[in-house]
Amino acid sequence: MTTVNLSSDNSKQEFFTELFVELNAPGIKDVVIIQDDVIVANWHTEGKDRVNYIFSCTKSFLSALIGIAIDQHYISSIDQPIIEYFPELPQLNEDRRFQQITIQHLLTMTSGIDWPPIDRSNKMYNEMVRSDNWVEFVLRRPLADEPGTRFNYTDGGSHLLSAIINRTANVSALEYAFSHLFPYLEISQAKWRENHGVSLGGTGLHMRTIDMAKLGYLYLNDGRLGSVQVIAPDWIQASTQSHASGHPEWFGSYGYHWWISSIEHNGYADLFFALGAHGQYIFVIPTKKAVVAFRKKPGRKQDVMIPKEILFESVLPCI
Repeated sequence: MTTVNLSSDNSKQEFFTELFVELNAPGIKDVVIIQDDVIVANWHTEGKDRVNYIFSCTKSFLSALIGIAIDQHYISSIDQPIIEYFPELPQLNEDRRFQQITIQHLLTMTSGIDWPPIDRSNKMYNEMVRSDNWVEFVLRRPLADEPGTRFNYTDGGSHLLSAIINRTANVSALEYAFSHLFPYLEISQAKWRENHGVSLGGTGLHMRTIDMAKLGYLYLNDGRLGSVQVIAPDWIQASTQSHASGHPEWFGSYGYHWWISSIEHNGYADLFFALGAHGQYIFVIPTKKAVVAFRKKPGRKQDVMIPKEILFESVLPCI
């Protein structure tokens, strides 16, 4: 199955290689840029694009899988209360408000599930993955807010979305991706951490940087590759519109597991992006017909902004 039809421009790749070497940005390991169906940058400090951890960029792949599952009628609607998929919930959590949480609440990070803020969430994440059953860990959490009332970035909610794919399609999110998404993107090398057959929804996916960029390329083209509509265009449009406040000071507003930043917000361009800890990004800039994927070595928390600075100050002027 071949649907990704990307050519390469060696002269532009040489230009961007010189640019990134000159920038010598701390921790930047890989950069892939696609513009107008052409790979114009394919730069790697190790000389090769390796399968690596993409952290929370995983969430945007999961969002794509939810859209496909809706299109294939495994999931009927984002308005469905999640209790329809977790009948064990009343026995695990006495708070009846939990039963009001919908799939959309999980996608927009407005479920109300008690979870530390995005910059202090590692401890809770570690507690979850150390537990015997990650789904039950999340379902036992108290609620801090009424569902739908406040944005709070919650890895546990993403894991419930992965579990919903597992319980409807009877395969893990990784297996589902290898059947219904990855073949169209020509992704053959990927792995995803799991527990009890459920892929880790908020993070855990490993792949190459070019394969990260291919997801952005699919979204840039409204879910279509060649003659194949891989994801419904309505899902692409809904996913990349603002549905929650997000984190305006750092990243912008939030769609369906995608971050949204307008030119009014960032001062450079309208764009949406996937974001992983320490500075992993998939930027999609429709006005430039471009996708820019960054992989960065883990470092200081504030270094998460370095790829955005490179994008705005060095890459966008060149494309």
